[in-house]
Amino acid sequence: MVNIILQLPTEDDPWDFWLYAGDFNGDGNINVLDVISLVNLILNPTPEECNIIPEIDPCDGIFPTYYYNQDNGQCEEFITGCCGGGVFNTQQSCQDSCE
Repeated sequence: MVNIILQLPTEDDPWDFWLYAGDFNGDGNINVLDVISLVNLILNPTPEECNIIPEIDPCDGIFPTYYYNQDNGQCEEFITGCCGGGVFNTQQSCQDSCE
């Protein structure tokens, strides 16, 4: 088991942060890629719009929009009725923000 200790930066000193990954049970298993992924997630959080689940709206139009499917990590089309419900207007804007 790998334990990770993280100290986040403060407003007083935004550069004062550190991360320690330690093998506290002695099995020798520290997965460097997991640590790198965690650091990347902390320093580059996913934009909030990538966490929005699209909703069916009450309008009658047919307008393709896109949302980020967190289950498969891909941007997918979602048909709205032209009065909201979708998150991104293009697949490219979804991919640029979330993938």
